[in-house]
Formats: sequence, C-alpha cells, structure tokens
Amino acid sequence: MKKHSVRDLLISGIFFAGFLCGILFVTLWGDTYLRDCDVLNMDSLQMICRTEVDARALFFYVLSARGKCCLLFWLLGYTAAGIPAMLFALGCLGFSAGVFGCLAVIHLHMTGVLFFLAALLPQAILYAPMIWIAAGSIYDRGIRRFQKGRYQESLYRPDNGARRTFLCLALFLAGAFLESCANPWVLKKTVTYFFFS
Repeated sequence: MKKHSVRDLLISGIFFAGFLCGILFVTLWGDTYLRDCDVLNMDSLQMICRTEVDARALFFYVLSARGKCCLLFWLLGYTAAGIPAMLFALGCLGFSAGVFGCLAVIHLHMTGVLFFLAALLPQAILYAPMIWIAAGSIYDRGIRRFQKGRYQESLYRPDNGARRTFLCLALFLAGAFLESCANPWVLKKTVTYFFFS
C-alpha cells in the first residue's frame, strides 16, 4: 500500500471516527445533554426566519474566528506537533458535526437532516477540500520531518508547499464569502419552507 493511501485513510478515518463518536455521545448520554440544550426548538427556528443578517459583518467575523484556528493549525504543521494537532482537529471537527447532526434529527426528526445540510451548504463544498489539502500537507511535512531524509521520494507526493498554501487560502476566502452571504439565505429559505409554510 502506498504511503499516500495510508495518509488518505488516516485523514478520512479520524474524521468519521469523530463523527460516529459525536452521534454515540448524543445517543448514549442524550438525556443529560439535551436537558439544557435549547438550540433547535421552534423559537430558535423562528429567529432564523426573522433575523436579517449583515453579510459584511458576518464575513469579517467568519474570517476572524475561523482564520485564527486555521492559522494556528497551519503554523503547528511546521512543528513536531503538526500531525497530532491535525488529527485532533479532524477528530473534533467530526465530533462536532456528529453531535450537531444527531441533535438536528432528534429535535426536528427527518427534516433535521435537511436542516443539517442547509447549515453546512454551500460553504462546506469549499471548506472540505481546503481541510483535506491542508491535512495532507501537514501529514506529508510531518513524515518528511520524522524520516530525516531517509524516506524514498517516490513514496510521497511533492511538497508544493506554496501552491497548497495559496490554494487553501483561496478556498478559505471563498468559503467564508459563501458562509456569510449565501448560507444565511439557504438556511432561512429551508427553515421557512419546511417548518413554517
């Protein structure tokens, strides 16, 4: 098996393991967790329909909030903690998605799946490849670091660090734009049509 295949399996496996753990967490300890959770009740859905979003302010908020996390893990990728930090971040991301998706289904039943998708689209179409490329880059860099020049170049993808960085930055900016401009409209239309029409 090629090394990059191990890398791809590890990246996707950690994310989906976190996703399943999030679902199991809500399923097994849902009574305790849901008792104080008022995130997806009818009042919050009505608020989504009534609230007018300032796309410009939301865009800069998304840039600040998500940008800090991305920058932190990108910088950690140049240290010995790069691979563990990347795997931890993927696991947490999957866990959060699993918890949110499971809560949406519990509170909103099958239409919760549509709400879950509406909350992620369309920005996830760009964030997903950005995360994949960044995680792969951090993994490759970490392997090269630990092998200390003893690896065979044919087993690894070329570094192309600057190109990957530019591509990730472009995907991040485009994803932040979609999250602040398109996602509120998609979410509002979905909630209005499926819950209040």
